[in-house]
Amino acid sequence: NLEYLARNDGQVKVRGFRVELGEIESLLHLCDGVRNSVVVAHEASPGDTRLVAYYTVHADAEAPDPEDLRAQLSADLAEYMVPSVFMRLDTLPLTLNGKVDQKALPAPDLNAMSARTYVAPEGATEQALADIFQELLSLERGGSP
Repeated sequence: NLEYLARNDGQVKVRGFRVELGEIESLLHLCDGVRNSVVVAHEASPGDTRLVAYYTVHADAEAPDPEDLRAQLSADLAEYMVPSVFMRLDTLPLTLNGKVDQKALPAPDLNAMSARTYVAPEGATEQALADIFQELLSLERGGSP
């Protein structure tokens, strides 16, 4: 018996949108200082898929700041396609076939996932809506990440 569990073509769903991971990787590879990159989907909690970017830098380049990478990608990608976490590695782990071994990548820093600038609800109406969404979606806090 064969049981199909998930897609294997680099396409994932993030917040209801289909995301092509290869598209993000291609743009990340063009960012200043980035040598190699891979983007993976990480389920932070049930139903909460976050994108994590792993990257290496050129030997002669200064390591880019994750916020700079986020800004560069934001110029070309929709907000939901910009990775939540950027992790710099010395090298990307490879399989015997020379492909990135996603199982060998370090676990993302879950604190960094929620460390993005939080914008609190303003006014009673926004607070009431935030409270509703917070309860319905089992979020710690309502507002903008």
